[in-house]
Amino acid sequence: MSATRSFAIYNKKTGELIRKKAYDLCNEDFLNYLKDKMKKEEVTVYCCCSNRIEMKVSKRPHLYPANHKTSHSENCVRNPKYKGNNDYEKAWKYDEEKNEHIVRLEDIVPFSKIKGPREPIEGEGKRNKLYIESDGSKKRGQATIFGLATKLNMMAWERIVLGKKKLPEDAFELARHIYGVSTNIRLYNKKKPLSDMFHKHLNIRDVNVEKDVFFVYMYYNDKKTEYNDKLFNGTVKDIVYCHNAFKKENAFYVDINEFSEKLASEPHSDMYVIAGFVYKAFKYDKKLTLGNYCLIPVSKAGLFVESSYEKEVYDALYVQGRKFYKPYLPTIVEYEDFVPDFIIEEENKKPIIGEVFGIKNDEEYEKRRSEKLSLSRKNDFRNLYDFWKWDVNKGEKLILPN
Repeated sequence: MSATRSFAIYNKKTGELIRKKAYDLCNEDFLNYLKDKMKKEEVTVYCCCSNRIEMKVSKRPHLYPANHKTSHSENCVRNPKYKGNNDYEKAWKYDEEKNEHIVRLEDIVPFSKIKGPREPIEGEGKRNKLYIESDGSKKRGQATIFGLATKLNMMAWERIVLGKKKLPEDAFELARHIYGVSTNIRLYNKKKPLSDMFHKHLNIRDVNVEKDVFFVYMYYNDKKTEYNDKLFNGTVKDIVYCHNAFKKENAFYVDINEFSEKLASEPHSDMYVIAGFVYKAFKYDKKLTLGNYCLIPVSKAGLFVESSYEKEVYDALYVQGRKFYKPYLPTIVEYEDFVPDFIIEEENKKPIIGEVFGIKNDEEYEKRRSEKLSLSRKNDFRNLYDFWKWDVNKGEKLILPN
């Protein structure tokens, strides 16, 4: 059974269906518009799941059930027990009352505090980066740092493009929106939102050893390398430098061999985000240490890229000023369970679904490619969307849609 990801808007007087919209594509302006229509008793809203729950818009705003007599069906993304069939859902759930995304994140405590056997982490293979499927029955899965950071990245970009109807001014504006997105995300074992864990400029003496943990999302500065600190006891610690959302330089201790391996595993870009958790490892440390973290390759405007081909397309779209975003969930009914590489949303035009086909000699990939092309030719798809593809292996010229 396919997942339900959308709600339906009806004319309250006639009962006629006006439109369907994915929950994850509702920005604040649209929800306020919907709330106004409800106050005027012009429309009613129901979840598209089989239980057809009536929905209301809160003051914040966000959508929530009009009553609690019935729950969403199990295949609905709004059901707290929904397990998800997408890598960006398997460790996540949504609290409708609090408008809060809760994520089961892999260990955030310093490595020295971790006891017992560990499951694979993000550096141990491409397919394990987004989530960890737990063996235990109590855990549906745990997100890796890579999965959390890339989702934050795409959510922030989407919020700017769909909410402000513009592209980010630069990568630093995108980074500032990461904080805004994180105010509605909570780690499952924390009471406060992720935003409360963001790295602050504080006196290192005030940080408790291996107890205080902070979240960082900063751009790696590869112009400053091979620096190190020598502590009073003769210990030498390697340092990496980066810039925060306000272009201020920061430096952290790091295992330089591990850092180099992470960097080499993502050769898609010349620009990277350092994202993850930092802590104070030793009483006399002068800086915080990067503990559980990842490196995300990004476009020149800061959007996460999964290949050098994606980067080429995203950079070109950005230069053209096209209002596009990179989706992370299969929210297009007509495209079934596929997530396109990008979507262009511009006023008075059909949205454009974009795909960059670049993997060679992979049978499963070729099968999915053929299925995507078949869907793009169906009338129900063509009536609502335009389709654009760049097949790198066939040597097709990169021509971006007008």
